[in-house]
Amino acid sequence: MRWDLIIPVLLMYAGVAVLTSVALRRVRDSLDYMLAGRQLGYGLVIPHIIGAFFGAGSTIGVSALAYIWGFGGSWYNMAEALGLWILMAFMARRFWHLGKRLNFVTLPDLLESYYGKGFKAITGLFIALGYMSWVAGQIVGGGRVLQTITGFPLVWGIILATALVGFYAGFGGLWGSVFADLVFGSLTVIGAVVIAPVLISQVGGWSGIVSRVPANYLHFFWLGEKNPIWGGIYGWTSVKWFIWYLMVFVPAFAIGQLNIQRIYACKSEKVAAGMSTFISAYVMIQPVFFAVFGMVAFALNPNLPSKDAAAPWVMANAMSTPVAVVFLCSVMATILSCAAAGLNVSSSSLVRDIWRQKNPNLDELKAGRIASLGVTLLSLVLALALPDVVGWLALGFTLMSCSLFIPTAAIVVAKGRFTKWATPKGAIWSSLIGGGAAILWKVLIQVYGMPFKNWDPVFIGLPTSVVLFFIISAMTSNEKIQANETYKARIKTIQEVFDEVRPCFAFEGKDSLIVLASIFVAIFVMPKVLALF
Repeated sequence: MRWDLIIPVLLMYAGVAVLTSVALRRVRDSLDYMLAGRQLGYGLVIPHIIGAFFGAGSTIGVSALAYIWGFGGSWYNMAEALGLWILMAFMARRFWHLGKRLNFVTLPDLLESYYGKGFKAITGLFIALGYMSWVAGQIVGGGRVLQTITGFPLVWGIILATALVGFYAGFGGLWGSVFADLVFGSLTVIGAVVIAPVLISQVGGWSGIVSRVPANYLHFFWLGEKNPIWGGIYGWTSVKWFIWYLMVFVPAFAIGQLNIQRIYACKSEKVAAGMSTFISAYVMIQPVFFAVFGMVAFALNPNLPSKDAAAPWVMANAMSTPVAVVFLCSVMATILSCAAAGLNVSSSSLVRDIWRQKNPNLDELKAGRIASLGVTLLSLVLALALPDVVGWLALGFTLMSCSLFIPTAAIVVAKGRFTKWATPKGAIWSSLIGGGAAILWKVLIQVYGMPFKNWDPVFIGLPTSVVLFFIISAMTSNEKIQANETYKARIKTIQEVFDEVRPCFAFEGKDSLIVLASIFVAIFVMPKVLALF
């Protein structure tokens, strides 16, 4: 085993344990545990949100897709950025005010007011399961990195990653994640922005990569097309996969509870809006650097047994020891940070959206730690049963898209008003059937493979959810929920927020211009910048 690489990672883990002990002093109640006391300013929330967004899906997933698609693999994160832009443009400021005025902690706190307690429990369950899949994908990624680079056994790598995440996120809550990300967020930036140029120079410069990869790898919209129809490059395969990116990631991140809880946790409206704009733009650009790792791996070894091995193989074979140490620490930092964020969201939903409904006097701090332990153990079981990084992450996003996107979008479009096209029964049954169809399709893929493998679960679950939502809503009524005295005052406040707080793009047009500029930079400028090395 490569102890010269293992020891620095273990030292980093020890440092995280120290930071967690500091964070524990700040955790006095459930608000501290779930939302860091709504006290996060730019200096804490920016490193945290960077660490939380770039995990195994970015380091392992993007590089794996870039190994077979080139720059097209960047859309894994770039599609997420489009979803974040929708959230930022329409709801970032509004969600902050809702959290402040109504003490909202989760997205289902909002959905309950329009669709009832039953739907809150259902969406809480789907969020918990979705982010549990997220955590499983992260810890599988951590285990694979340790296995490929250091020779550490996969099973023990997964267990080690799980134990650390369970400790600092399970006990420290959001404060634990925030303090750890003071280190992890910085390492994430270093690992991508600094190491990519170094790696390019070590393989003969950008021209050395270009000469050894297929020419189509340099096109952002080429996604593995073998039978091109348009321009000798693009065809229906690329269209299919681009739609997959949009359907899986855009809805999930537009209403992602991880993003919304971080908005709730900001100490001011200005910080919430600024953080949302920053992360939308940053997530659009950084995956281009991760794509470089996959392209370098293909240039040096086009016959890897698995695309998931691309980034780990590069670390083990194309980097000097000092560079490999920095990159390994940055990769493990991003993976663990992302897993911790998912653990925080999953446990918060279990406590606030399900458990608390059964016991209004629940000690949420104690319950949160118990729920975190349960989520950690179940995520470990999933990871050991099916060690697939992208598969678990995509399933988690699909579940959230199928169960949450349309009911939430209906509230936003109607500006908090009731409409005959959005009823409790429409929301409940569309979520159950759409989300259930996605899970069933995933099982069929795993058991039978073809022909089910030709269609991703999102192609089945999301359209089913959308169609059923409107059909069932048209056949049912929301008069009962409108007459509920429990929700009347809350809904009045929600409507006031929609009326009084304008979206970011209407409030400061520059927010959306920044995100649009980042798309241009990622697709047209970054390849030219990389060509300088």
